[in-house]
Amino acid sequence: MTWLWMNIPLTFLFFALWVGVPLRMVLKHRQDGPKPAAAQAARMARARRAERAERAEDAYRRVRHRELVPAAGR
Repeated sequence: MTWLWMNIPLTFLFFALWVGVPLRMVLKHRQDGPKPAAAQAARMARARRAERAERAEDAYRRVRHRELVPAAGR
């Protein structure tokens, strides 16, 4: 019978740690979203990446479809 009474506080301690540690981490390290400077840098990086992809696609089309490019444009 004493084992049962020893296990009950240990169970409560285990459960409190199991719930409390992640809860503390979530409350202490909130993610409020990107800072304004970081958000602007991310937008600029996305725009640069899209621009590079567009240029690469245009170059591929020029090489792939040479017959469609007029002779005067070369």
